[in-house]
Amino acid sequence: MSVSTSTIRCPVCVDSATSRWGSRGGHAIFECGACGLTFFDLSSFTAHDYRDYYRYTETWSETDIVYEVEVRRRRTVRQLRRLASMIPGRRLLDIGAGPGYFCRIALDEGWDAEGVEISARAVEIGRDRLGVSYIDLEAVPAASVDVVCCRHVVEHVADPLGLLRALRRVLKPGGVLVVHAPHREPCRTTCWASPAHRWREWQSERASTRSPWRPPASGAPIPIPSSSAITSASGPS
Repeated sequence: MSVSTSTIRCPVCVDSATSRWGSRGGHAIFECGACGLTFFDLSSFTAHDYRDYYRYTETWSETDIVYEVEVRRRRTVRQLRRLASMIPGRRLLDIGAGPGYFCRIALDEGWDAEGVEISARAVEIGRDRLGVSYIDLEAVPAASVDVVCCRHVVEHVADPLGLLRALRRVLKPGGVLVVHAPHREPCRTTCWASPAHRWREWQSERASTRSPWRPPASGAPIPIPSSSAITSASGPS
């Protein structure tokens, strides 16, 4: 049963009519009554700095880095070719690019690709060992990018609407925005043959800690770059 919650506001539409949708790891998941977004209350988490996220790569050899690129190549090439069929331009921006695996493959496929990343360690790997260029989101000219990829970033940001506005600012008219984010209903509940089975499983997922939604790592929104910088970059809504 949903529990009415009047003090938790939706991070997108700022509607206060939210209800408890489920839980994960002991943290409640809320649902907005206006837009249907499901979300964690980030104020209940401890801030985490993702700028140190790639420390684990410090002992990596050249073989390790090449492996990380190649293991992604087939799927990434397939994605890039589909994007190429949708838009004539080849200017691509990858948000939360990490060490630049996606950008490296895009460059190999003839795209003009750059990454946006807050981890200095990730930028060092991408720039020095993979030949990837990075840029601050605020420095990207307005209406200059054909494709913006934002994969598993928006769910970590304190101001997701501000981030999306900033990405819209840099897209050309008719450009493509690719967003990957967790879905509140697990894939398996939509793939099983029995509708009754799907419904029972979905209800169980929703009510228990087996929900597919996960709390942010160590709790935190990613400063990408920061909420205030995103708002500044996006301009008026």
